[in-house]
Amino acid sequence: MDLRPVIKGGALRFLVGIATGLGVWYGVDALGSRMSVGSTDVLGVGNLVLCLTAGYVVTLSLLRPTAHAAEDIESKRSYLAGFMGFGILAALDLLFEIIHPGLGVLYGRHASRIAMEAAAFTTGGFTTFGFFFFQIGQRNRDAAELAEALDSLPSVARADSARVVGRPRISR
Repeated sequence: MDLRPVIKGGALRFLVGIATGLGVWYGVDALGSRMSVGSTDVLGVGNLVLCLTAGYVVTLSLLRPTAHAAEDIESKRSYLAGFMGFGILAALDLLFEIIHPGLGVLYGRHASRIAMEAAAFTTGGFTTFGFFFFQIGQRNRDAAELAEALDSLPSVARADSARVVGRPRISR
């Protein structure tokens, strides 16, 4: 099964989670400082969003999900991973002033663009790993156990269970 559509669907949910985090962040910032967002801020935040999402997609691909894990990828886990990814990036910024206090002037005086993009990529990857590693592993183990159980059935039982049953005949 090709999982590219599943990963794309998860990435869209991840982006919605990031957008929610951005909305909350800039909403609180606008209430507190009464500052407006400039075009440089939008471009810089857009770049960080792309880096967060790239971290999500690369990490999810490295986890090698199977078709059994598709429902987890296309669920609220991806949304929460995006929301938490942005939250962690904002917290790192407030603690270490990687970007600028409060994500205000992106690509400011505190660090280079490469450092900010690397932090965003890594944050996206770590949140994805945290949200999906154990879940995908459990789904893969469950699928392997089921396959092993089916293989251990006698061949007669498998043939009986695989036979297509037609409509029952009604006797008159």
